Amino acid sequence: MTKSIKTVFSAFGMSGKVFHGPLLDAIPEFEISGIVQRSKQDALDIYPNTQILRSLAEAIEVIKPELVVVNTPPIMHFEEAKLALQSGCHVVVEKPFATSISEAKSLIEIAKKEGKMLTAFQNRRFDSDFLTVKKLKESNKLGKWNHFESYFNRHRPAVEVSWKENSLPGSGLVWNLGPHLIDQALQLFGFPDAVTAFLRKIRPESQVEDYFHIILHYSDLVAELRASYLVPNPELKFKVEGSLFSFQKSGMDIQENQLKQGISPLNDIFGIEDQKFRGEIRKQGDQGIEIEPFEHERGNYLLFYKQVFECIRNGEKQPVTFSEIEEVMIILDAVFQSSDELRTIKF
Repeated sequence: MTKSIKTVFSAFGMSGKVFHGPLLDAIPEFEISGIVQRSKQDALDIYPNTQILRSLAEAIEVIKPELVVVNTPPIMHFEEAKLALQSGCHVVVEKPFATSISEAKSLIEIAKKEGKMLTAFQNRRFDSDFLTVKKLKESNKLGKWNHFESYFNRHRPAVEVSWKENSLPGSGLVWNLGPHLIDQALQLFGFPDAVTAFLRKIRPESQVEDYFHIILHYSDLVAELRASYLVPNPELKFKVEGSLFSFQKSGMDIQENQLKQGISPLNDIFGIEDQKFRGEIRKQGDQGIEIEPFEHERGNYLLFYKQVFECIRNGEKQPVTFSEIEEVMIILDAVFQSSDELRTIKF
């Protein structure tokens, strides 16, 4: 029998409760051995067999884990990931991976030196809608793609009391949602030739940007990535223009809401979207616009941690590679530079 991977969380906020905890708890090859809670201990209500520690250093010393999930605010990612790696642990880091390219490169060098897995939690690679778009691209049904749009909109007219909305390194909408949309685009099209970005504060009380429009320029395609906290009807998710047909997909992946409702990732309904959100292939016909439904794929966040297991135990490729981590960080840097300088950044 394979020995389970002893795992420690460096925090137990939203990501620990909603994502990492339920996903790892559903995979018997992992054991949630310790959770860092600096003042509370309510994690015991959900995981009574774990240990509550007051710092990551204490957790590593007491638990001696194989895997550390760094899921504190981004400003703490570098120091905590560095500590875990130098303590001999494999590491999964929440997005954003770091708050600068130099931090990311430094962590990657440490991981290489220590011979440890270091990867970013890009769970949105396993969203139902993204898997559907990926399948659509592989099918060539639209012909040659020339324009791609990706949206991650929400309706939050009031500024939340959260580090995500404070003026701190790693805070703001670009750091929060940008890594997901950028990573998805890189998975589809590779690294771009240039980036143009527009960032705004559209809510009067906002300390950080709460709107972004990122344009990735390719030789034969333009990819537009958009997110906003002030969209009353945030349904549109993907839109593609091909040489033969167009494609449109609405509806957000259901897995996050299911996890918030306490639905297990092992449940038969997990990751299955409502049929009303099926994507549609559209073309101009003799009688006007003709619509062909395109069946959506099932979302599956468990695949991320199954890949983590295969990497740690069997030496397989880590879920998000070092080069993929660096490429996202390079584009994030260019996004802020482009917006600040009102120009396109060429690579």
